[in-house]
Amino acid sequence: MEKKIYDNREEIFYKIFLDMNTLKKNQFKFIKFNINKISKKKVEYELVFQNNKKRKLSIKWFDDYFYVMIYNMNNKQDFLLENWLENYKLNIEPNPFLLDSYKGTCEEKLLSFKAYLEDIFLKDKMNKILMEEYWWRERIDPCFTFIR
Repeated sequence: MEKKIYDNREEIFYKIFLDMNTLKKNQFKFIKFNINKISKKKVEYELVFQNNKKRKLSIKWFDDYFYVMIYNMNNKQDFLLENWLENYKLNIEPNPFLLDSYKGTCEEKLLSFKAYLEDIFLKDKMNKILMEEYWWRERIDPCFTFIR
């Protein structure tokens, strides 16, 4: 029965985030879907997208929190979207990366976060980053750099 709960969340996450219009517009293609069972009750889900081998994007969902990483494959740099938003004073309250900031069922909450991401990805500077016209060079924090 426990597996069914995970399978349902897995399926909902996969279906919702696989179909992101802003990623399609910027020619991002789905690369892989990772499922990491951290403990008996905790599972991390991750969808990875890439465009033209220069930009990669990872959306992770773990412990009801979202982590969105954007990678520049040319110079091997990356950043956490949440840090980028803080830098440009675009972060809002309640925290949009926390699942419980949204109302409704799990599926409705995931759809709300997806809509939030779509809006962020349409912002001029972020859109230029995704389209490989610009890279965020300010305050790259090595603490948030992950091994690829």
